[in-house]
Amino acid sequence: MSAAETSQRTVSTPEQPGQTLLAGLLWCAGCDQPLRVVRVVAASPAYECPSGCRQHQLDAASVDRLVRCEVEREAPALLAGVPAECQADIYRQLICRVVLGATVDDLVVTWRI
Repeated sequence: MSAAETSQRTVSTPEQPGQTLLAGLLWCAGCDQPLRVVRVVAASPAYECPSGCRQHQLDAASVDRLVRCEVEREAPALLAGVPAECQADIYRQLICRVVLGATVDDLVVTWRI
């Protein structure tokens, strides 16, 4: 195995709670399975489908940022001044689930409100 392949290996242990904002809220549009959080060696956390129907993992920070934009558009006052580490609780109160398509910006949010 080359050094490049080794650096892209996925660690099978799940991320620690609180390291991603949307763990448990994301679903795959392809197979309707919940996405899981994984860490790629030497990289930031990512979301992947456990069924393997996706060709690639989605960068967790990018997905989190896009969902934050959706929340700010729907309820701007709710996130004002809230530290990033506390936003996950707000997301869980507002969102039933987020379905992710083939790309990071292909998402559909199902709101509780």
